[in-house]
Amino acid sequence: MIKLSLAFLFFVVSVFSQENKTDSDVRKQIEDYNACFCSALFENNKDMMLKFYTDQSVLMPEHNRQRVGKKMIAAFYEQWLDQAKVNSFQKTILELQDFGNYILEIGNFTENLHLKDLKPYAYLGKYMVLWKKTSKNKMTIASRNLGC
Repeated sequence: MIKLSLAFLFFVVSVFSQENKTDSDVRKQIEDYNACFCSALFENNKDMMLKFYTDQSVLMPEHNRQRVGKKMIAAFYEQWLDQAKVNSFQKTILELQDFGNYILEIGNFTENLHLKDLKPYAYLGKYMVLWKKTSKNKMTIASRNLGC
């Protein structure tokens, strides 16, 4: 029984230690998407923002209902871009966890924006993105949680 318990313990430790290791190509792809997303906000380019979403993607914006599918997510971003002017946006990845077919991105963001009829202000928050690996060099967004 002790041998079985020790074997299980070593298995669990090895699984958790592997989760935090991510391929540098994966990190680069996520950083490139984040840069692309920031540019899209400044340019009000909804199509660029939707680049990695699919019809199965889930968007969970703060203080709002979830959106499922690329069409509903597009409608949310369109509404957001109609009412907000983003002056600057920066995402900082704090952690990437590799779960085999999925990568969990956890980070912070700083957004300076101007909403209609309000003074410009800075919005600081945290976020999570669950990336789904679809092939060796391609990923899509399975779920995104904004402004936790």
